[in-house]
Amino acid sequence: MSEFPPVGLAAQARAAVRAVVPGRPADPRKYVLFAQGRTGSTLLGELLGSHPDVVFADEILRAKVQSTRLWTDGRRRRQPEKVFGFHVKIYQLTDVQGIADPASWLGTMHRRGWRVIALRRRNLVRHVLSNMAITATGTVHDRSGEGRRDPLRVDPAELVHWVRLREQVGRDEQAALRDVPHLSFIYEDDLTQPAVWEVTTRRAFAHLGVEPMPVSTSLHRRNEGSLAELIANYAEVASALHGTAYEHFLED
Repeated sequence: MSEFPPVGLAAQARAAVRAVVPGRPADPRKYVLFAQGRTGSTLLGELLGSHPDVVFADEILRAKVQSTRLWTDGRRRRQPEKVFGFHVKIYQLTDVQGIADPASWLGTMHRRGWRVIALRRRNLVRHVLSNMAITATGTVHDRSGEGRRDPLRVDPAELVHWVRLREQVGRDEQAALRDVPHLSFIYEDDLTQPAVWEVTTRRAFAHLGVEPMPVSTSLHRRNEGSLAELIANYAEVASALHGTAYEHFLED
């Protein structure tokens, strides 16, 4: 038996340190998708990952790791011939990984060669309703294409509570991104309709330094239609939002 400790982690750490060159242009062969859940992150990730030269590893920081630097670099090295990326939520950084300053983390990732792609959802009522639908149905994504779900009965006070929280998280995301070069997408503009996917992914592939290719996904949108069709007690919800800063989200 060798008397020396395993060199894997140490070698990874030395390699990561050597890779850090201040001011070096971002490496187009790796990227971070920075977005909350229920913003179309899985859809965008799958569209990008359908490119033969791109990998989307989803949420590799959803569980606590000893070092986000070593863990992400290690996952990236498994497929060195591909453009490798993953999705991370700001609250995974703060609440799971214990990172007090997400802006500093994103800045460090960018300096180490990770391209940053940011995605957000404009309509916070629909954002929260999407989360509520998961609780009600027990399913996160629709790959069956069987159609829309039944209208959902919503507690107006709970809806407003979560909209306020999503609003605050959005402000925290924007603060974290303020000084970090990144490519931005908005769910409603760039992902809701398949007709815009080619333009959306063309921008993303250019950001990652790969040639554009046709994209595909098995995901189906579940919450199409007006909010009046999706919320069983819509009149009650509309009354609760009337006169608030969130009333305009009903006019989509």
